[in-house]
Amino acid sequence: MGKPYEITYEYMPEYLFVIVSGDTDNFEISLQYWKEIAEECVKRGYRKVLVEERITGLSSEEDSYEVGKALAEFFPENVLVAFVDSQLEHRSINEVCEIVVRNRGFKGRIFGTLEEAHEWLIQNEPEQSEITEKKFSH
Repeated sequence: MGKPYEITYEYMPEYLFVIVSGDTDNFEISLQYWKEIAEECVKRGYRKVLVEERITGLSSEEDSYEVGKALAEFFPENVLVAFVDSQLEHRSINEVCEIVVRNRGFKGRIFGTLEEAHEWLIQNEPEQSEITEKKFSH
């Protein structure tokens, strides 16, 4: 059986643009696709990532909190991640995740539009240090 989501990568000059689409979202699904995105980011040497989530299903606040705890472990410290959810009604759940990751020093933000996310990525620079691969447990 295939994955419950599809990831599309677009290798922009300024950042890695990622679209994640699917019907169902929960802790396991989110963890799986965020690991894949982080691995692609490190593999390609990107310091900036814009993720557009097009998943119609809504995860729980508890799942969002747990994903937030894990995200800070997935990405190198010197990577900026902008996140846009196409489902506006998911905003409050996504804000829980944003608070958790930022409290752990992760440089990620959620935005209402791709334009806002793009501007934030273009206007901000990550710390200049070598991108090092995180160890992923499968």
